[in-house]
Amino acid sequence: MKIYSTIIIATLLLFSQNLTAQIKQEQAGAKEKQYQEKQKKQLKLIKDRTFIIEANMIYDKDLNTFAVSSTTNFVKVEKDDIIIQLTFDKVANWNGISGVTIEGEISDYTIQNEEGPITVVAKIASLTMGMSDLKMTVFDDGMARAVLSGTFGQRITFSGHFRAPDESTVFKGVSKY
Repeated sequence: MKIYSTIIIATLLLFSQNLTAQIKQEQAGAKEKQYQEKQKKQLKLIKDRTFIIEANMIYDKDLNTFAVSSTTNFVKVEKDDIIIQLTFDKVANWNGISGVTIEGEISDYTIQNEEGPITVVAKIASLTMGMSDLKMTVFDDGMARAVLSGTFGQRITFSGHFRAPDESTVFKGVSKY
């Protein structure tokens, strides 16, 4: 009788291990599929030129770090137009919400890498900043970085979430020009 119960227990243990391995394999497959769908969606938004990088961290050219609100600090691309907004606490109201809002036009929009982190390089023309370079990197986890470089050595980096416009809750201030 002991032999039969031992065989039954051993069989159940083997069955449960196989079942656990199969469940883990199915979960890994579902996770990979979800990852690929997210990457396709990101690439489509970038190719369509309709996306927002909601910044929760800002870095200056000396790499000083500032935690900011993602609702009022963002880079928004809409076809050939761009809105870059940077707000600060306790600063005079240039745009009605304690910061500056720059609106411009995008030219020379190039997608440099479509797999892994997606990289986009663009030229921006605005009345406020003149000609500037913008390099955006969108990572697989939905985070993004936008580095804005001016013609006289100015540089600011926006780091935060990459979103579709309908998923975003940004608030645009008033442009000076």
